[in-house]
Amino acid sequence: MRLLTGQGLTARVLATAIEPFGPVMSRRAALLEDLGLIRPGQRHEELVVIAARRLASGAGRLPGPVAERHLGRVALPALDSA
Repeated sequence: MRLLTGQGLTARVLATAIEPFGPVMSRRAALLEDLGLIRPGQRHEELVVIAARRLASGAGRLPGPVAERHLGRVALPALDSA
């Protein structure tokens, strides 16, 4: 989030979910453990959906609507109704 806002974007978290590793992460778990990126035995991850927008120059508000997206069972609402 700091990286996004540091680049002049307005950012917010739309959704989070803790999910078990899928097939790709499961295959890479030992490597991720060896690199210290996950705890030994960890087999879940936190998924985070972030929306980031650059303010329209001089407009003072976020430009245009954000299309509704779906991630599994989580419906992500639009950021604005414009």
